[in-house]
Amino acid sequence: MIRSSQSSSRWLCGLLTLGAALQVLTAPQHSGRLSLRSKKVASQLAVGAQLGTGCFFWEPDCVMSEVMCGKENMIHADIKENTCKRFIYFFNHANDHCSIDLTSAYRECFWTELAVHVPDRTKCGEVCADAHGHLPHEVEVCNTQCVHVHECTDECKTDKYKFRDPIIECFQTCMQRSPVNPVGTCIGSCGGHSPNMKCHCDPTCSYTDDCCADYENYCLVDGMRWNESLPLPTKTFNLPGFNITGKDVKNMGAAAVPVADEVNVTAEIDQRIAKKQQQVYHTIEEKRRAQAWEKSQKAHGKAS
Repeated sequence: MIRSSQSSSRWLCGLLTLGAALQVLTAPQHSGRLSLRSKKVASQLAVGAQLGTGCFFWEPDCVMSEVMCGKENMIHADIKENTCKRFIYFFNHANDHCSIDLTSAYRECFWTELAVHVPDRTKCGEVCADAHGHLPHEVEVCNTQCVHVHECTDECKTDKYKFRDPIIECFQTCMQRSPVNPVGTCIGSCGGHSPNMKCHCDPTCSYTDDCCADYENYCLVDGMRWNESLPLPTKTFNLPGFNITGKDVKNMGAAAVPVADEVNVTAEIDQRIAKKQQQVYHTIEEKRRAQAWEKSQKAHGKAS
């Protein structure tokens, strides 16, 4: 059977990728770790085969990936040419290939893979250069997101997270705190604004109706007493007290009294007009006197 050149190329790329994957799977393991060299070859061949990257492996939707690279790039961009999409790919590659061993070896394998493939935070400008079709504002958003991904990487790399599931959960929680996250959250922000400044997490927001959607979950449940029951689905928590004192309420009327002097605009305009008229009168009078003086001088000269 004769294949076209294009289908033959795709078939060859797929075969090479499968062969590299088999090489990784069958490679001998030393101390519970996979061969880094074999996995690097597999990842490079996967890029060459133009495999889709998907979204960041820790997110159930694609919001954080689209915020960083743009929806069009996530769907249509070629990872051989698009540095932003390739940035996401190598996170997913590290997770896929290190998930063969879900013991503590996953942690070492995963962070080693990221260190080899993912550009550091000083290269975020290069990573985002072709994000969102090169639009300046969106490229800046991508840069902010890229830096935050590295901040989450630093947070999730600590000894507190030793296995795959805790690392995934760490990334999920940390990325919700991104300053460019389109959805506001109260995670780590109780008592103030959400990180993206789109909603509030302080007690007063219950009265002003501008709380983040997860305000009760993160800021009220945490303050419940031992053995206290959660509200029924048809009810909610009791409204908290205002974050102001009774003295503030008592003095609010006096504080709201205007202290500025009342300005009579009409009188001020009349005063300016009168002043202007007086200046014009003095100018005309000076000109008249000068002309009279000049005429008298000419008359005196003829008389002599």
